[in-house]
Order: sequence, then C-alpha cells, then structure tokens
Amino acid sequence: MTTDSFAASQELGFKTLKPEGPCISVGLGTCGIGSGAEELLYELIRQAPEGLLVKKAGCFGFCAKEPLLMLYLPDKPILLFSEVKVKDIKKIVAAAMNPKQAERLAKTAMAKISRWDFRTTELVFGEGWPDVPEWNGLAFFKNQEKLVLRDCGLIDPEKIEEYMAVGGYSA
Repeated sequence: MTTDSFAASQELGFKTLKPEGPCISVGLGTCGIGSGAEELLYELIRQAPEGLLVKKAGCFGFCAKEPLLMLYLPDKPILLFSEVKVKDIKKIVAAAMNPKQAERLAKTAMAKISRWDFRTTELVFGEGWPDVPEWNGLAFFKNQEKLVLRDCGLIDPEKIEEYMAVGGYSA
C-alpha cells in the first residue's frame, strides 16, 4: 500500500465516522446481538430514507443497557440511546431527518458524545443537547478510562478504512 492510498483509505474512514449527513449506528457486539441489535439494524436499513447513513458499530462496553444505538447529526454531538426496541426505530429515523424532532428525541437519550479521543486524533462531533450528559459522566463510565478498546462502539469493526482513520496501521 502506498502512502497516497493509505491516506485515501483514512479519508474514506473519516467520512463514515463523521459524515456530512445524518447517521445512525447500531452496536453489534455479542451483548447487543443477544439483546436484539441485529433486528434493529435490519429494520433501520428497511426504513432508512435516502440521505441517511446506517452503519454497524462494535460494542460500546455497556452490556446492561443493550441494544445501544447512536444518532449523529452534523455539527451536533452523537446521541446514545439504550435499550432500543424495534418500535422506536420510526421516531429515531424521523429525528435523523428533522432537527425539530431530533430536539425532542434528545431528551430521551442516555448520553451524548461531543468528542472522542482516538489513538492518533480527536474528533469533535459538535455542540448542543445541553441537558444530555456526556457518556463518560455516567456513573458506569465515570471511573473508567478507555485505552485498549477506546475505539469500540464508534468504529465499524468490519470497515478497515475506519480503523485506519483512527490510527490503525499508522505505525
């Protein structure tokens, strides 16, 4: 792989980590799958309108609250929803496509992700949702620091470009 092709792969990965349009990702770790995450993913794909990116993510590390789903809107923090059911998909998709509905739905989010410190870079997702706590302020995460598995839950473990975007293979 050349330096140019490596950089192109990284750029492709960044475009799905922080896309230009709305994105919904579903955590498909073992606990998520056991709690119904695959069914959520299939229903999201079925209901997704054009312009909505639907993707997989790995385990976020909060097994007791699975299935976890993340909603990203450009220039806003990622909203993290827990214990999502198939019946919730319609309103989450609507919120992804309508900022007013997103404002209402944000009040039901478990937490938000405003920034994420990857191995080689930090992504700032945006500002907003002042009443939604940051993920690492939740009691479960408060005394933890993600190191080895710091990318879990945000990158798609099946997309090598996302791994490269966050520093994979850079050595």
